[in-house]
Amino acid sequence: MSVKIRKLLLNLLKFAIVFAALYYLVATGKLNFHDIRFLPGNFWLVAVAAVGVLVAMLFAFLRWYLLLRGVGAPLPARAVLRLGAIGIFFNTFMLGAFGGDLIKMAYLVRETHKRATGFASIIVDRICGLLGLLCLGGVAIFFFWQTVNNPELQRLAVFFFGILAALALSLLAAFVSITFNRVTALAGIIILLCLQVFLVSRHAWDYFYLLLQIAAVSAILAATATAILIPSLLPGGGLANFVRGKIPLGHKLMNFIEALLAFRHHAGLLLGALGLSIIIHTCCLLALAMLARAAGSLATAEQIFLTAPPALIANILPVPGGGLGVGEAAFAGLLGLCRDAAGNPISGGAILFLMYRAITILLGIALGLPFYLYGKVEIQQLQKEATE
Repeated sequence: MSVKIRKLLLNLLKFAIVFAALYYLVATGKLNFHDIRFLPGNFWLVAVAAVGVLVAMLFAFLRWYLLLRGVGAPLPARAVLRLGAIGIFFNTFMLGAFGGDLIKMAYLVRETHKRATGFASIIVDRICGLLGLLCLGGVAIFFFWQTVNNPELQRLAVFFFGILAALALSLLAAFVSITFNRVTALAGIIILLCLQVFLVSRHAWDYFYLLLQIAAVSAILAATATAILIPSLLPGGGLANFVRGKIPLGHKLMNFIEALLAFRHHAGLLLGALGLSIIIHTCCLLALAMLARAAGSLATAEQIFLTAPPALIANILPVPGGGLGVGEAAFAGLLGLCRDAAGNPISGGAILFLMYRAITILLGIALGLPFYLYGKVEIQQLQKEATE
């Protein structure tokens, strides 16, 4: 099968996912375009939501700008703004949320001649964004747990907490292990495990507490494996030598891994990027809350902060329209697990998410289209370079 045919089939699969998600929403009545309305006098809330999304975009540009400077591949602020705006434009209208990243990568290679470092900055930027969203979701679970009155949503919250804990502990264990040594990292994990045993012995057991403990133990096991394996990926390590010598394209892969591991020397920068990510997603969730209030939705801000993070994660799937249909379906399903004051499921999640997407698309056009039109020839050349 030729490369062109495989690419065509992959794109058809992506479009099929979008159409299937949209058909499901319309067929089940979860997406009814007649429900798109704003209460009289509440249009200012829509404007506030748009400002929140715009601020989130600008902070995302700042995050990537700082990461580039931290790894020795700096770009002028104007170039970062231009590439960030073009990236949002492409992520909206091209096949998925990674189209713009290819443009960024090609531009970085051309300007800095640092392919591995540039690619690593883009991946770390994505990881920081994901971690920020997970952290925000974890904080929402901690503070708003009492508002969760649905067993299905409680199970999902525990699962979400488990992912967050596994990622956070694994990253911390990796940092300690390669900065100091494995023994220090494993000693910290043992202390954490002892604390876990102590908490278990002093708490009354129930079904959800059992699920929570399973999630915590799984996170500790993931951190242990990470602490043991990561140092072997450093130059001269056994796993690094194996990848370079035994795996096809292993040399290029290890160059990229080493570029990623170089961020260990910039702990403050990574914490700053994580902080910016939390601010970014807070702005996005507040924008959703403003839209809900403007539309007269019965969803509370607490319920939106609980249910929107998993929907936003689902929204990064590489399908056309930046996850069109997928994010709406996820948010509609999750918000539907919440209850209003009368005990009824909250509806309208798909419409709220579609309103949020519409604002994102309009801002993406406003920011990215002028840059695209001004440098269309160069961008087309960058697209060609990115696919070579």
